Amino acid sequence: MRRLTITIVWIATFCSITGFTVWAFVKEIILPHPDYIPYIALVVGIFGVISLGVILHQKLRELEGIVVSRQDRSTVSQSFAIPTLRSIDIFAGDLSWFLEDIEVYKNLRNRGVRIRVLTDTPEAIAIQEGKRYGIEFKQYPNGMSAPIKASITDTDDETECRALVVRRRTPRRRARQGESYEYWMKFYHGSKEYPIIKAMALLFEKLWKKGRPL
Repeated sequence: MRRLTITIVWIATFCSITGFTVWAFVKEIILPHPDYIPYIALVVGIFGVISLGVILHQKLRELEGIVVSRQDRSTVSQSFAIPTLRSIDIFAGDLSWFLEDIEVYKNLRNRGVRIRVLTDTPEAIAIQEGKRYGIEFKQYPNGMSAPIKASITDTDDETECRALVVRRRTPRRRARQGESYEYWMKFYHGSKEYPIIKAMALLFEKLWKKGRPL
């Protein structure tokens, strides 16, 4: 989608610089050669179908989320965390994945980003490593398990805030074959889904205030 937008911008720039308009294209190239018309129509039709397909694919990803392998989970979560501006709050479970992403969090802390993590596994070895970089950890109150696995960023700004919800997923087919699980991931953006992110942020603050520091 981004490449398509850039292409359209370049075409528009070319037209504005050269004065070459759509009508000029039709008058100078198509009308004198009517045999070209079916080919031009075919190209335009193909371009339209491809553009529609790209848009629909992006919309489906936004609505349904994506499924990634265990190996790709870290790549997606790191890509989500890197653009964080001021804060990232994480609803975590056993933190088994945390050390894979530690370099990203270390760099965020070097930029002054606040990082807070709620976990239901206070003995996780990742905690001591994270604390070395100023990452804050608390255990969920009353020994509860993680109500959701998610990261939320920059919740002080309605348009810039984002969320990534993660759920472990094992399709029946894979379970029968003894294969490993995958991850389902869903992105939320404040410009379109702020109420959802705000609800997550309020829940995090509530649990954080009652949580036990680690």
